[in-house]
Amino acid sequence: MTRNSKITPCQDMGGHGIASPQSKERVLQPSKYPFFEAMLIKHGLSGFVREFQFCPSRRWRADYAWPGHGLLVEIDGGVWTQGRHTRGAGFTSDQEKMNAAALLGFSVLRFQPKDVKRSLNGVTTILAFLEKKAMEKKLQ
Repeated sequence: MTRNSKITPCQDMGGHGIASPQSKERVLQPSKYPFFEAMLIKHGLSGFVREFQFCPSRRWRADYAWPGHGLLVEIDGGVWTQGRHTRGAGFTSDQEKMNAAALLGFSVLRFQPKDVKRSLNGVTTILAFLEKKAMEKKLQ
C-alpha cells in the first residue's frame, strides 16, 4: 500500500461479509432482547434502530444504534462458552468491524447478554454516554 492510496473504512480488507448487489432486503426478526428494548423505551431511549447496517458496502450490522448520536451497541454472546466473539476468526472479524465503525465516526458500546436481559447495566451505560455527548455538544 502506498502513502497516497486510499482505503475507505468499509473496503474489504480480506475479511468476510461483502454485500452482493443482488442481496435481498433483510427481514427484521423479533427481538432477542425484549426486556432491554422495553427498558430503553421506559428510560426515554426510544430512538434506536435494531440491526443497523452502518456500512453500506458491507453486511455489517450493529445490534442497536442511535445513528443521530453516532452510537452503536453490540451484544456479544457466547463469551463464557467459546462462542463466535471469543474465537480467533470471530474475534479478528469483530476487530475489523469495530475499527471500521470508529473510522466512520461511531462510538461502540459492547455488552454481554446478562447486561441487557435481566439488568439495567446496558441502559444506564447508554444513558451516561448520551448525556456525556450532550454535555460536550453544549460546550462547543
